[in-house]
Amino acid sequence: MKNSWLYFSVFFLFLSVPIFAQEDSLQLRTIVYAGLGAGIYFYSVNDREYNRYRDAYKRRLAGYTDDEFQGILEDATLVDAQKKFRRQKEISILATAAIYILNIIDANVDAHL
Repeated sequence: MKNSWLYFSVFFLFLSVPIFAQEDSLQLRTIVYAGLGAGIYFYSVNDREYNRYRDAYKRRLAGYTDDEFQGILEDATLVDAQKKFRRQKEISILATAAIYILNIIDANVDAHL
């Protein structure tokens, strides 16, 4: 029974980070880590910008006139910016998930060869 727990743990580790299952793939490992890192980075940047525009718009709806975009952007522009950054956040998530899924597929194909 102890061995089955060990095998399950190793399988879970390889599934969670499938690049560990591959041997001699330094170039692929670099590409995968860069892709995952870039996706996470762009998600965080877009999330921060989305929150800036959303907070400014919410403050305007509440009646405040002291947001950082006052006199620069209109309400409709704030809404458009929110939509743009939300869409870019979603694209970042999809791109990161696609890279991760392709990495899992590649690791499984390499394991069976």
